[in-house]
Amino acid sequence: MKKLGKYLGFILASFIPCVTYGSLNMEVYDIILTQELMTIEVIANNDYTAYVTYTDQPSSSMQYLLVYVGVSTADELDIIYDYDISLHFNGNIYYPVQNDFLDDHHYKKFDKYNGYVVFEVPHSFNLEAAYLRFRDIVEVDITTKNIWMQYNHQNLADAQDEMKQLLLAGYNANDYIVSDDILILIDPYEWCPLSALAVFETKAKAKITTTVRGKNLDCNVCYSVDEFNTHHEVPIIGLYDNAINVVDIIVEYKVGIVEIYTININLGSVTYNIGQFEPANSRLITPDINLYGQALGSAVAVDCTGKVRWFLNHDYIEVVEYLSNGNVILRDTRVGDAHLFEIDMVGKVYTN
Repeated sequence: MKKLGKYLGFILASFIPCVTYGSLNMEVYDIILTQELMTIEVIANNDYTAYVTYTDQPSSSMQYLLVYVGVSTADELDIIYDYDISLHFNGNIYYPVQNDFLDDHHYKKFDKYNGYVVFEVPHSFNLEAAYLRFRDIVEVDITTKNIWMQYNHQNLADAQDEMKQLLLAGYNANDYIVSDDILILIDPYEWCPLSALAVFETKAKAKITTTVRGKNLDCNVCYSVDEFNTHHEVPIIGLYDNAINVVDIIVEYKVGIVEIYTININLGSVTYNIGQFEPANSRLITPDINLYGQALGSAVAVDCTGKVRWFLNHDYIEVVEYLSNGNVILRDTRVGDAHLFEIDMVGKVYTN
């Protein structure tokens, strides 16, 4: 068995622009430059479906610039307002405009320490030449080259495809017949440190189940792919960190023959700071997977003993819903429901 972990990385963006001055700190997380904001809201019940359209446009010859910023100070009693932040471009100073309309479009308004600040800027506006200033003390560039676009799920899905191509660049189907060898990619998308992807071939079409054996017999964690194929990329979820995991690969052919291959995955120590919760205070994600997660909140799941067996290695992300197929609906807490997206439990992003 060959294992490939985080030997190949992929940078989604360069860094989060961040400037610190004494006890003051300001970061930029997102930029939206648009001619108008339009949101169509669907209202449906048993009798009818209605559509409500919200449209907002800037003043004549102007465009909206929405900047998601996070600001902090050492003084917890210091309340920060959006008008503490100004935009500077080409010798001109722009101040935030009233932003209550953001509620209609599900963008988080700036409130105390973080959220979107809205400016009206001319069509000649150039992001690369602009910067923000906080209380005339801290300045930070807002170039798009430096913005972390994690929650733009289409961008992330495209980046994952490129990452996967790199990881599988040397993959030869003839080398990975299930009876001979299985390629194991540990946390291939760098989202789920306690998950892996098994890649292999079968000589005839088969469907696959992976089972990570629990330290307690009742805590086995399973994942099934019901489609019959000869090429397989199957999630392995529920790995123990700092342990040698025993994993069964169950191959069921159309003719009814079942083969079981057992492999060991040696996973090193994984650093995470998660408050554990009891299964009794959570919900079973699906009966097949046998993990318990909170219906809303931190992206972590535990087994029947309360041991963390799955979590997301990303800040600002929380679970909105666990789906019946085992996938997860997530949102970025900085922008609320404006950017919901779906991943599987290995961290692969789905765009539709």
